[in-house]
Amino acid sequence: MSQTSPVASLSIELLQSVLSYLPDVTSLQAAATSCRAFHHAFQGAQGIIATLVLSNQIDISVLPEAIAADTSAAIGSRNVSDIMQKLHQRYDRPCSTRQMFRLGRFHHLVSDLAGRFATTVISAFEPHWPKDAISLREKRRIERSIYRFEIFCNLFRSSDMAREEQSSFFSRLAPWENEQLGCIHDFLVRLVSPAFDDVAEHDVFWGVCHVTYGVGVGSPYTQHLLSHGVAKIQEIADTETYADRWKLLQGDKPAKPNHDFLYDGLLERANGLNSDVYLDQETQIENGPLFSDADSGPEDAWRWAHFDEPRANWIYQAGRDKLRAWGYVMWDSSRLEGFGIFSKAWQDATDRQSERREAEREHAYMQNSWEQREWVSRQGGSGWWSWGDQSKVIWEGKVRPDWSKRSDASNTANAHPHIKPKSLSEARELLSMIKLPQHFR
Repeated sequence: MSQTSPVASLSIELLQSVLSYLPDVTSLQAAATSCRAFHHAFQGAQGIIATLVLSNQIDISVLPEAIAADTSAAIGSRNVSDIMQKLHQRYDRPCSTRQMFRLGRFHHLVSDLAGRFATTVISAFEPHWPKDAISLREKRRIERSIYRFEIFCNLFRSSDMAREEQSSFFSRLAPWENEQLGCIHDFLVRLVSPAFDDVAEHDVFWGVCHVTYGVGVGSPYTQHLLSHGVAKIQEIADTETYADRWKLLQGDKPAKPNHDFLYDGLLERANGLNSDVYLDQETQIENGPLFSDADSGPEDAWRWAHFDEPRANWIYQAGRDKLRAWGYVMWDSSRLEGFGIFSKAWQDATDRQSERREAEREHAYMQNSWEQREWVSRQGGSGWWSWGDQSKVIWEGKVRPDWSKRSDASNTANAHPHIKPKSLSEARELLSMIKLPQHFR
């Protein structure tokens, strides 16, 4: 004889109260299907219960962005003006229980990425970072920025969207909110780059296609990957083996570039054209924020970093890349003051000339790898290749060709294709013996 569950003896009101205190909608779904009593209790007030659980999971300050991201993903709902207007109005009412469950499931991704962003910044700047964890206000600030990135993906994934529409999107955000979007953009590029660069640097076919890699946040190929949204980005970032990366990135097809996504949008359409108006002359920023932040940290940090800049350079300036790397517009004023950043004017201490020389050297290295992979392809080779290691190249049943018979074997690097550098510095030392093209000198 089966025993009746103790839960069945509880009142439906008590069961509904228990369900409403669950931390997220995933837990709610599990509980509501765990037994007949919980299922009956949920069905009796599913709208109210789901709303309460969603508020436990997604803070009210983040919910408008979450709803806008979900709405903008629907075909036929990609009206930039309507989406941004609801964001300004801080619209925070999901239209259905089904939407609430979608919001909750997607928020798991957003929350995870926000945590990875914070962990990355803290680990990179640990000697200067206070031991305390980020505040809830800071976490929600990061989450809002990730949602805005997803909204941008939904609205502008296709490059045929009018550029004026992108300008309209950026114009509805305050400058520091656009910089927050820039911080998230750069972070997400760094997330997908290891997987993408792994395939682009080693696949024979992509070498024949001259797919660039290791070129920084502006790569049109990584822009294409980013345009798929945070779910795809996280999937790419979590792949660890070359085989999995090659399959996920469809290495058997030419890599697709996107020359008109967020990187170009921030550079070309987020800034104004007026180079005669400086921040130190302005008392009022023309674009008010989407979210009225009770903490002035983000705005203060942005003003500090752009105090003597003209209107045309207020957003996503190349010289502020190191600031965006540590999310300077994400943190509370108390944390920023603890860093002491406001004690003196900001100055870019990066050796840009040295960076350019290194980029030129790396580009020459990349060109050399393209040439070698083109030769491999002409001989019938495919698959994984590395400079100094052709052991994994697939030769389609042919005998491995004799590298010494290459027409360009006099080239120092090509004359020793089986000398595998033991380190990056050794590889660069070998590469330094190659005569650079004239335009790189």
